[in-house]
Amino acid sequence: MFLKDRTAAITGSTSGSGLAYARALAKEGANLVINGIMAPADAEKLRADLEQEFGVKVVFSPADMTKPAEIAGFIAEGEKAFGAIDILINNAGIQFVSPIDESSSSRRSTSSRSRNGTRSSRSTCPPPSTPSARRCRR
Repeated sequence: MFLKDRTAAITGSTSGSGLAYARALAKEGANLVINGIMAPADAEKLRADLEQEFGVKVVFSPADMTKPAEIAGFIAEGEKAFGAIDILINNAGIQFVSPIDESSSSRRSTSSRSRNGTRSSRSTCPPPSTPSARRCRR
């Protein structure tokens, strides 16, 4: 076991790619600090299942990754449980899901494809007199 006695803290690790990272690291022997948004009973089941399947120790933290104090608490929980965090994977994300006509214009893509397949977008280029304007397509 390549990572025996190491600890991995993974944000957004209760599903998807974050859970895949957690499982891969646990398979190599790493203890885990997992994190995500889920019901306490579901979190406990996931935590216990990972411990049983891989023979590692797992701590669950419901910390909100949009709040700095909770992020610090997430890391502190791992340090308290395992002494140190050796691996940190920042995988948490926010997803807005709604029909396009119900979403706010700030969440919509500013680019689109025309009927002939060419791509166009609204310009967000800096003023032409700035050095970075040369890299911008208008």
